[in-house]
Amino acid sequence: MVDFTESMPNRINSGTKQIQYQTKGLFEYLAHTRSQRNAREELLCVAVTMADIYPDETYNFVYGQA
Repeated sequence: MVDFTESMPNRINSGTKQIQYQTKGLFEYLAHTRSQRNAREELLCVAVTMADIYPDETYNFVYGQA
């Protein structure tokens, strides 16, 4: 488990007052850890979160992003 609370760009949703994490930070983290993964043993890497996410300031939220 990874705690992104301090390092990932985030905001507070004005309607729900809940924290939301920007997906750009998650993608950057996955790219950074790419060299630590074993390409012979791992077919893919998936990130799952129960937190609200958003791709940029023009979105309220998204259900997922690929």
